[in-house]
Amino acid sequence: MVVTPLREVVDFREKKEDILSHIQKLRLSYTYIDAGWWYQLTLPRLPSGRLDDSLPSVADIRDVGRYVAKIIADPRTLNKKVHVYNEVLTRNHVYDLITEDEIRPRIREAKSELEADPSSLHALGTLTTLQLLYSWGIRGDNTPEYADYLGYLDGKELYLDFEYIMFDDYVKAALGGAVKGAYQTAK
Repeated sequence: MVVTPLREVVDFREKKEDILSHIQKLRLSYTYIDAGWWYQLTLPRLPSGRLDDSLPSVADIRDVGRYVAKIIADPRTLNKKVHVYNEVLTRNHVYDLITEDEIRPRIREAKSELEADPSSLHALGTLTTLQLLYSWGIRGDNTPEYADYLGYLDGKELYLDFEYIMFDDYVKAALGGAVKGAYQTAK
């Protein structure tokens, strides 16, 4: 999950917060990890279809498991929130996502679709994706500064020696057909 406000921006985040609240009420140990927007969800569709295998922040999904292994073995993260990411890029470094005037009606439409059929995984996925795009691309929530404000530990400060995959390297590999997007299996 990307760093977002705790309530009223991304519905899925509210469910995560409810679960965390319950864990804390029971006084169970926890470590809460937000791992940035994945590279694999970042690239736009090209008319040529060249990146279709890389389509559906910034962190490479292949690094997330390595981050998690470090975090859960680290006693400094017990009962803490941790924000990990590879690089900090502006929207213009990636591509111009969408305007607020374009995304708001799409969020309302996705909410209506989900209300009409609460079991629709498609509607839930669409709503969550749009809300995350709004939070990251319009509001600018998914930043180290905002995570710090919310009380997260910074993975960059915790793991100075972590060697992550650079966004430029991911893009080159995607253009060369060497990587798959999130939620895709090998052909």
